[in-house]
Amino acid sequence: MAAVARSPRSLLERAAARAATDPFFLGSALAVYRSGEALDGAALARRLGCSPDTLPRLALCRRPLSSEPAFAADVRRIAAWAGVDPDELANVLRYAESIEALWERRRRSASGQGTLLAARDRDEAGPDAGPDASGRNEDGGA
Repeated sequence: MAAVARSPRSLLERAAARAATDPFFLGSALAVYRSGEALDGAALARRLGCSPDTLPRLALCRRPLSSEPAFAADVRRIAAWAGVDPDELANVLRYAESIEALWERRRRSASGQGTLLAARDRDEAGPDAGPDASGRNEDGGA
């Protein structure tokens, strides 16, 4: 069986597509943002101030998290390397984190995790609630 020759471009695009499913890579944030804003690759590239050919390389960068102390420096470094607007890149990353947090909250809620339930120490019709469930007062009378 002959090996199929692949161009470096197609390999880069395949790697970027896989990166879109892994939260370690910036590609996952780009995918969340594209989906949420209903953008195609060209529209996302325009928003970031780059060419569409830049997106696969950008997708393969490690994704900085806004909770990390080096977030701003990492975003500036990536933006300078990829030739994208650093403010727009930071907006994309924060947007993706917000959407993913909502998804996680919804997932936990659906599975019953993270739900607060009220506990009662006694039945609703306890001594402080007036007549008990049988209709009698505390002294036994009706």
